Amino acid sequence: MILTPHVAGITEESQRRILRVLADDIDAVLDGRPPASAVT
Repeated sequence: MILTPHVAGITEESQRRILRVLADDIDAVLDGRPPASAVT
């Protein structure tokens, strides 16, 4: 089995937005708050 990420359509702008959301979620968790985009 080979696993590859799905990156179709990811632009530089959307990648920056994804990284910003990720960084905001990490900051929230480190501050004791729940992340905005938690996956269960």
